[in-house]
Amino acid sequence: MTSAILIIEDSIDDQRLYQRALKNCDYSLVMAPTAEIALALLPDLKPDLIMLDYKLPDLDGLSFLKKLAEYSHAAIPILMLTGEGSEAVAVEAMKNGADDYLVKDTGGGYLRLLPGTIERVLNAHAQRVQTQRLQALHKRVIDTSIDGFWMTDLMGNLLEANESYARISGYPVKELVGMHISQLEAMEQSSEEVQTHIAKTIAQGHDRFETRHRHKDGHEIDIEVSVTCMTESQRLCVFCRDITESKRAEEVLRKSENRFRTLVENAPLCIHEIGRDGRLTSMNRAGLLMMGARDECEVQGFYIWTR
Repeated sequence: MTSAILIIEDSIDDQRLYQRALKNCDYSLVMAPTAEIALALLPDLKPDLIMLDYKLPDLDGLSFLKKLAEYSHAAIPILMLTGEGSEAVAVEAMKNGADDYLVKDTGGGYLRLLPGTIERVLNAHAQRVQTQRLQALHKRVIDTSIDGFWMTDLMGNLLEANESYARISGYPVKELVGMHISQLEAMEQSSEEVQTHIAKTIAQGHDRFETRHRHKDGHEIDIEVSVTCMTESQRLCVFCRDITESKRAEEVLRKSENRFRTLVENAPLCIHEIGRDGRLTSMNRAGLLMMGARDECEVQGFYIWTR
């Protein structure tokens, strides 16, 4: 695909030099002799790169960069062209948004460098755009996740957190960022304990466990944690799920089962369980007494009926 390059240069001779230097490249060149004309062309042209001469009739290169930021929200890569002895100006331009620069030496060496420099600037810009898209996608996925999310460094300091975990913990996201895991962890309360667990996770590459976190108001929350160590970026990716209600439901069920077992065990009638094959699996006290058995081991495996 042909890349559109807007060349802002008032010198006709330099315009011809650029055309000659780039004649074998797949670029569409558009010339603008002034900054004002260039700014007027931007909305329709939407250039892939701007070659910007520092000395223009109406604006210098630095002033143009400031104007460009006002006129366009889209990031356009800029290649600054300056005269010999203006390297300091070029460096200042890069601080203000230019991506690279070439010095117009009198021998014309910069023209030989021009195609490769343009290609490098375009590739670097494409990589930045791709990275920004991936970061935006990452943020969207994390922000819309039902589960709580952290990103921490290998010391356990929170670098990122989503709104779901903010709701779980009661802390705003801004407060969470910068906190240490030990400030939220109710079971591993010291930095040393947390660091020991982190070292274990790094060694394994991942971990999954249940713990308890401390809400901002002081009460504790049952949490299921899934951690992945991202070695290259030296980060821990942590998903946290509030399992407080499910733990309460489990406890209610456990107590209910215990009450039921107590009632069965103390019932005056014989109560027993059998498997699908008709063999006895368990029997209460009344049943054992009726069969003259001391414990369930003596009756387990007996057939209660035959087919």
